[in-house]
This record gives sequence, C-alpha cells and structure tokens, in this order.
Amino acid sequence: MRDDLYVTSLSIDWEGVPERGVYPFAVPAIASIETLDLASSITFFCGENGTGKSTLLEALSVAYGLNPEGGTRNYTFSVHDDHSELCDHVRLLKSIFRPRDSFFVRSDTLFNLISEMDVLEDDRRYFGGRSLHSVSHGEGILALVSRRFGGGGFYVLDEPETGLSQLGQVALLAEIVRLAQASSQFVIATHSPILLTAPGAVIYQFDDEVREVDLRQTMEWDALNRFLDDPEGMLEEFLDG
Repeated sequence: MRDDLYVTSLSIDWEGVPERGVYPFAVPAIASIETLDLASSITFFCGENGTGKSTLLEALSVAYGLNPEGGTRNYTFSVHDDHSELCDHVRLLKSIFRPRDSFFVRSDTLFNLISEMDVLEDDRRYFGGRSLHSVSHGEGILALVSRRFGGGGFYVLDEPETGLSQLGQVALLAEIVRLAQASSQFVIATHSPILLTAPGAVIYQFDDEVREVDLRQTMEWDALNRFLDDPEGMLEEFLDG
C-alpha cells in the first residue's frame, strides 16, 4: 500500500438517509456498505449489471467534487442530470496529499464529455487539435487515459473497457498501471477480467453485499474461464434457460 494516496476510504452516512427502502439505498450491495477501504493505487468494483457499481462510483465522483457526467471539477456541462441522491450521503476520507489532477470518465456519457472538451479546446491542449469525435469510442477512452491523464492524479473510471478489443484492454491496463506507478490513484468499475489482473489491485465484488475478493474469485474471471473451457456447453445453458 502506498502512503501517498488521495482518498483512503468511503463510507455512507446512513443516519442521514431519510428512507432506506428506496433506490439506490435499497440496492443490496449498497445497503451492505458501512465503510470501504480505498487505500490502494487501483481499486476495482466488479459484479453483475444492476448491482450498484456505477451508482456508487458516480456518488464517489460527485462527493469528490467532479462533474457527475464526466470531466474535472471545472466541467459544468449537463445533458441529462439523473445522478442519484447517494452522493449526498457518501463521506470520503481524504489524506493530506492532494492530486495534481482529477477526472471522471463514464462510458455512457463519453460523447457529451468529448463535446465539452472540444468547447474548452482541450483537444488542442492534449490531442494535437484533433477531436476525439474523430476516433472510435474505445480509441477515445485510450487517448484520454494515455494523453490527458498524468502522474499524481485521482481518476474514476466507469467501464472504461467499453469499445476496446482484448488487446486494446491490455493497452489500457498498461496505461493504468503506468500511471499508478507514477503516484496516481484509480477507482474503476469494470466487467473486464483483463483489467482486473492489475498487479496489487484491490477488488470488490458487488452482489448481495460488497466483499473483497481475489481475481480468481470474481464472477468475471469465472465466467470467462467457464466459457473458454466449454463455449458450446455454456451457450446451451443460456439457450435452454
């Protein structure tokens, strides 16, 4: 564990929640959280769709002061303001260290984020005047991480593997590890078993509760290996289901 991390834990102030039986507070994984240890250079949230990973990640970002639809503290655009009330009850324990940069990337709002970057002329500053609208979704994510991000940053990524090939995901993994080695901190929601192999990462599995697991205990790793071992058999399971 590094001693120069920026956010060391996340907790939920349940006493301030007016009604725990409604979304998102009633989502089982979120309802199980008291405090999550984030004292790692790379922390992953993984699990099935609908288990609260992205909801918690968004709340963390907003609680940190980042724009809920992506970007930095200075990005104020809003196309569809639908973030949950969870952010009002998330408490972050920050260290004495302050990052040089911070950024939130949501796969589902990447198009709008890139449009805002063009307005702010970040395309000139980081991408040689070329708008990321001119590349694919996956290439845009990879360009953001490799050219916009830097050492000493706090970065929150929601399903950054979207649109990337397997080799593209390995390239993204390498960039994340490189930045983590340069004093950056990442919190990432992902379905990618490739990203989950990041050395030294802490992995939280979201299901009926949130629990820390090893790589080979994750649903993502298990599902991939089951499929590779017997693709026809696994397909039949779903066809019969």
